[in-house]
Amino acid sequence: MKYAIPAFLHPAEIFFSYSRDDKRYREELDSRLSRLRLQNLVRTWSDRHILPGDEWSRAIEARLASVDVVLLLISPAFKNSTHCCEEMRQALERSDLREAYVVPVRIQPCRWPNPPYGRLNHLPDNGRAVSAWRNRDEAYNHIVERLRELITDRPPDNLPLLTGPLLGREQEMRDLQDLFLGERERVLVLHGPPGAGKTRLAVELAKEVSPFFRNGVCFVSRAQIRDSVSLASAIVQAFDLRESAEVPVESILRQYLKSKQMLLLLDGLERLGSAGKKWIAELLAACPRLQVLVTSRRRLRVQRGRTYPLSGSLPKEAAVEMFVQHAQEFSGFRAMPRDKAEVAKICATVGRNPQAIEVVAARAEQLQELEDLKKVSSPPIRTATSWSFDRLSPEERKLFSRLSVFGESLTAAAAEAVCNGSKDLGIDVRQGLESLVRKSLLRREPEGGERYKMPDALRQLAAEHLDSGEEELRRRHAQFFLDFAEEAESRLTSSERDQWLVRLETENANFRAALVWCRTSPEGREWGLRMAGALFWFWNHRAYFSEGRSWLEGAMRHASAERRAPRAKALYAAGGLAFLQGDQKAARGWLDESVRIWRRIGDRRRLAFALIIRGMVAQQENELARALACEEESVAILREVGDEWGYALALNDLGNVYRAKNEPQAALEFYRQSLDKWTRLGDRWGRALTLNNLGYLEMRKGDPQQAERYLKEALQIQRRVDERWGFAETLKYRGDLALRQGEDGKAERLYRESLDMNRKIGRVPLIVGCLAGLAAVAVRHGQTLTAARLAGKVDTLRGSVYPLSKTLDLETYEKTLDALEAEHGEATAIRHARAQGKRMGLEKITTYALNLLPLVPSPEPSGDDPEKQGRVEPGSAQPVV
Repeated sequence: MKYAIPAFLHPAEIFFSYSRDDKRYREELDSRLSRLRLQNLVRTWSDRHILPGDEWSRAIEARLASVDVVLLLISPAFKNSTHCCEEMRQALERSDLREAYVVPVRIQPCRWPNPPYGRLNHLPDNGRAVSAWRNRDEAYNHIVERLRELITDRPPDNLPLLTGPLLGREQEMRDLQDLFLGERERVLVLHGPPGAGKTRLAVELAKEVSPFFRNGVCFVSRAQIRDSVSLASAIVQAFDLRESAEVPVESILRQYLKSKQMLLLLDGLERLGSAGKKWIAELLAACPRLQVLVTSRRRLRVQRGRTYPLSGSLPKEAAVEMFVQHAQEFSGFRAMPRDKAEVAKICATVGRNPQAIEVVAARAEQLQELEDLKKVSSPPIRTATSWSFDRLSPEERKLFSRLSVFGESLTAAAAEAVCNGSKDLGIDVRQGLESLVRKSLLRREPEGGERYKMPDALRQLAAEHLDSGEEELRRRHAQFFLDFAEEAESRLTSSERDQWLVRLETENANFRAALVWCRTSPEGREWGLRMAGALFWFWNHRAYFSEGRSWLEGAMRHASAERRAPRAKALYAAGGLAFLQGDQKAARGWLDESVRIWRRIGDRRRLAFALIIRGMVAQQENELARALACEEESVAILREVGDEWGYALALNDLGNVYRAKNEPQAALEFYRQSLDKWTRLGDRWGRALTLNNLGYLEMRKGDPQQAERYLKEALQIQRRVDERWGFAETLKYRGDLALRQGEDGKAERLYRESLDMNRKIGRVPLIVGCLAGLAAVAVRHGQTLTAARLAGKVDTLRGSVYPLSKTLDLETYEKTLDALEAEHGEATAIRHARAQGKRMGLEKITTYALNLLPLVPSPEPSGDDPEKQGRVEPGSAQPVV
């Protein structure tokens, strides 16, 4: 069955909601949509012929239930129209369910004093009323172009790029489409033998059905699936979220996906066994609109799902065509008619298995030798690989088998160090790698330069040919990536941070493979401590808190408890990650032990870095004397040993302590010294860190102009270096500043953006601060019920997270509470709303806050506004979702 592309992509049905007083605006805008209609991108509807009354209500409801985009032409007349408000309410209900887009178009300035509606401030015209444009045509054209972006934007996906057509799986593709789109199976398990092409078929299927999933497709590769935590982390990373400092990664994932209409493609779930089935069942229960596609080498019976067996054998004609295509690609083979029959026999010998065909086709120029395949009686992929392996030179065989110790991929340099470390290979490694690529036993990464990847099925077979030197190879592999991690450690505390973070991310699978060997090998246990300790800054910047802490705790359990440098480094790293997760008790214990070891062995530089984080923990626990002692000692040591980067960081944190002690002048002096150091080092991340603190300090001191300069520069840098944690925090402080200056519209916009980012990365203290700021804006503009709900959640959360002295503007918040108490006329309603705010979960109250109507017109961003320069957040092309 052929399924039509859903209307939310092509074409989109648009409903106009407008007051009759604004009829001319509706007609003018409709005429501008004519070019989109000619391109078959839109169809439009109007309510002009529907009469008031029950018949009108039912008709409007039916129309709104089928359209994809609702244009709200907002004006004072619209606000005063009962039927327009009813249309807006129904439209926003569909928007909340992610069933339609709502696009508000401000015709004339208009505000609601007590709106129960969704977020309408993200206007296509940036909040600028059509009546305010010098040229009305420009206003309409701007709106139409934003609509074009909205309706032609395909759902996002991270599916791997594929080359060449999918051969011989047409019937399977039709069956699977019917199951997904017709029967709407929640889970589909595609199982079959190695080399059958499960991943290729699943990716092709996901591409075909992706238009039917409004929120897109997410792919998780086999190499990323080790356990349920790594699986959840991989999906969170694919969505460009960040692991939370307070919330388990599985909870972050469920919260994000619970309202999404999305497809998850999990490749190779058999690795998790029964734990994988349980994980899927729990995820589906929390996310009612989610569908899951799984590939597995084993039959997995999953609740709410169906299994679909995939034969390892292609039809005869498709197998021959695949052979010929690959043979032409790898060896320039041109099949003559008389060769087709022979090719068919060869394909039959390897069971017409897709991956086996690819392997043997690389030798097509030796067609006569392929006859020898008939003498091999093994499973297809094993037959093909063994046959091809036997025809490698002895040196190539050795290289092929040794490459199996790598993770997901490898560089030529790593292959030289690991596979030829004893100079016993007898072949140039780079030439050998290219030879294996030509023989389809290795693949070159599309954009990886000298980076290669071996399919998982081939890696397993290659590992079987490893000789007695396997342990030595794994030792060399661990040694190479230990050296790499320790080199990167010093680069991550320098201006070279950004490029090294990319390199570390690329090698993450190899670090994981090396850490596994370190756990299981008595010789490697101390290496595991060293490697995990060296990766602290990588895990810190990428927010891989749970994974990093898991490796560190495992390394410390398996290694000797002797108090030496490797253990001290691991304790420091574990303490740092625990601090970032908000686990102050664990952080305190690990850091205290790390400090004691560094003191005993006399490594003053390492001692200073441990003291920096120990001081941060003490400050969070309000032990300011302890915090001051730690930070002052770290500053003195780092100045003495000449570590400029560490010295700049310690000065910044010493300023934080003095700010907490309410000594702003001392704090200012240390911040300025730190900023000067960061500037001379050319470290943008560090400069933004201190600029943010300076901006906050100047705001508290009462110098709004200087605070604004610092905070805007911090935002500009944080955007360029993708420092989202700092960016979200700086946005919040700019909101506080705007609120203090009476710029309520600007404050609201900044709080909303910060709130949305902090919801994604899970920073509860900053979420609380943003909710309090929005409550202050609401109460200023008579939105007492909204403010009460927000204040209720703030009250609940204040006692459940660590100190909020910096993230919660307590002075402004107390004024908000005083104003709420003064509203005697609505006292009962306010008490009810506040109680409701306390009961609502964090995700629900955050969504509620983001769905507020604009309280005041947002100012147009200036040309130098860093929030709007070249940065597009996920989903920002969609005015209201």
